[in-house]
Amino acid sequence: MEPRFLLLLAVVLCLSVVVQASPDPRARGAWWIEQHGALTLDDEPRLPWVRAVWKRVEAASERSLKRLPRLLFLRSHRTPLALALADGSVILNHAVVRLVYDQQPRHVADARMAFLLGHELAHLAMDDFWQSEAFHGVRDDPLWSNARQRLEQLLGRRASDHGSREIQLRELQADSHGMITMNAAGFDPRLILEGDSGFFRLWSARVMELQKIPPSGDHPSDTERAALLRSQLNRVRNQLLVFEAGTKLLQLGRYEDARILLEEFRNRFPGRAVFNNLGLAEYQLALRQLASCDPLRVSRYLTSLVADVETRGSLTRGALSNASSGQKCLAKPAFRVPFRRALDYFTQSAAMDPDYHPARVNLSSARLMAGDAAGAMSAADEVLRRSPGHLQALNNKAVALHEFGLQMGMDTTDRALLMLKSVLRRRPGFLPANYNRAVLLSQRQRNAAAEEAWRELDRFSLPQVYRREVLRRSGRTAFQDAVSPDVGIPSPWPLGVLSPARLNQLERFGCVGIRSGEFRAKLCADDEHELLVIKNRVELVSARPGSALKKQLKRLGKPSRTLTVGGWETEIHSGLLLESHRSGTRKVWWYVPAG
Repeated sequence: MEPRFLLLLAVVLCLSVVVQASPDPRARGAWWIEQHGALTLDDEPRLPWVRAVWKRVEAASERSLKRLPRLLFLRSHRTPLALALADGSVILNHAVVRLVYDQQPRHVADARMAFLLGHELAHLAMDDFWQSEAFHGVRDDPLWSNARQRLEQLLGRRASDHGSREIQLRELQADSHGMITMNAAGFDPRLILEGDSGFFRLWSARVMELQKIPPSGDHPSDTERAALLRSQLNRVRNQLLVFEAGTKLLQLGRYEDARILLEEFRNRFPGRAVFNNLGLAEYQLALRQLASCDPLRVSRYLTSLVADVETRGSLTRGALSNASSGQKCLAKPAFRVPFRRALDYFTQSAAMDPDYHPARVNLSSARLMAGDAAGAMSAADEVLRRSPGHLQALNNKAVALHEFGLQMGMDTTDRALLMLKSVLRRRPGFLPANYNRAVLLSQRQRNAAAEEAWRELDRFSLPQVYRREVLRRSGRTAFQDAVSPDVGIPSPWPLGVLSPARLNQLERFGCVGIRSGEFRAKLCADDEHELLVIKNRVELVSARPGSALKKQLKRLGKPSRTLTVGGWETEIHSGLLLESHRSGTRKVWWYVPAG
């Protein structure tokens, strides 16, 4: 080995001992609470507003497996303080809350708070603590007084010039991630850039006023940060559009294209939501292969998938009736490879946050499809321990409990039926529970109740493989598929092949290009619209409703499906998706219906 490498290795090994032996107490939230006191609701009645913003932003943020975030409030009220700590704490003091919310409309203040929280969460996700933790340990240990200088030399630059530049770059990177996160959580990033330099000018002016000194040189100036974010705003929006468009294609059953877009976004922002949705894309591709080989295995139950993504394409006929043939289908690489990837994505997504339910619901569905009823129950129970009334998890646990009883020679079907009944009392139109109830009643040979349950399924929009099973069970020969009427709300941009004139108009948009093999796409956005263009065809157009569009949306009829994920609800109409967040945020997507 080179002497240079041996010295570096020795320093690093010693640092690991020193850092553990001499932790900085200021890296712990408890130290700050002890020094400054905890801010309470009596001190600041707007704390529930901040916690509501935190819940949305934290749910949309990228997550480090090393740190689970928690929000702490300090009583100090003179100098504004927002800080991310190495133990996962995000610290806000009273001065920050007052600076953000005093004399501001609630929606503007919430957006500014969302950006601050997204910025600090980005520091946690990017692990921006290694250098400070290591150098703190070296600085405080007299035995290693020369180690810091030598380590800096080995790294190529002294901290006096390189360290400050590195910190500034990390601050700017956290700004960019904070903007993506606040947008993903449903807040408008333009609200933090209003005015000359927007929120940054207000923030730095207030700090200078209170401290009577200029801001630290470690941080970019307010003007630099605002200018950079303004230049990046369209780029950041387009990066988020990559995720949103991939998710829309996933909901519309275009799994291959969805996977490409989601993989592109994962490379930029590997958060729990993109891992979950990539898992869904892989799982649906695996089910498509399984349905062509053994459709009876796919249609045996209808387990919950968060976002309720369903294949709506034509599936090959040819049901197989014996278990050995079914196992051969599961062993085929066309099923096994994407299915394995789906399990890995769901597992990764679930590991990023113990309170993130979608990945665990999907993991329970995948394990049940693989015949692991005990594993499916375990994944569903993880959700139910934190959210006892979770409908998707209850549905999956009911099916897994029934299957577990069959595997172990136990009678668990009546308990499973009671679980499904409790789900349907709360939401009578919940499709998976209605379907699985019909299956279990048939297996119990409660023929009258089962026949009625199968007839009830006529009113649902079902994927083809499940429709065939309903036909088989009910003894009928055909369904009369309901044709969804055109919603009569035209897209602001024509869908389909771009005309030369429209192609020229795209120059006023900010666009990012994506290439993967033969796949070519552009995602473009201006102040009003967002477009997904694949091979010169406009596939998706989105807009936030203005007053005229809101009036048109009031005339919408009943959607063919409604998907619920977290605080978002997506109504699927023919050629149009309407997204609504419980905060009031709405977004419309136009698409070309399948022919």
